[in-house]
Amino acid sequence: MNFYSITKVIADLPELSAALNYDDGLITYVDLVHLLKPDLTLFVVSKNHPPEHLPISIHTFLKLSLSMEDEIAKFAWATL
Repeated sequence: MNFYSITKVIADLPELSAALNYDDGLITYVDLVHLLKPDLTLFVVSKNHPPEHLPISIHTFLKLSLSMEDEIAKFAWATL
């Protein structure tokens, strides 16, 4: 997914745009997921697809790092 697609998804979904503003939310989310990529590869079922659901420890880390509600954090992972 390219940057334009990500920003369009965020803009089209009020739940995510409220939780992930550009500077403090979206960029931080992408940076954190990038840093967690080595850990996430342990949970990949197919090389071409990310895990459908995050492990609880990673989900909790992202949720707390970005002050997101549980369902919004799940929605962010599924959408982005």
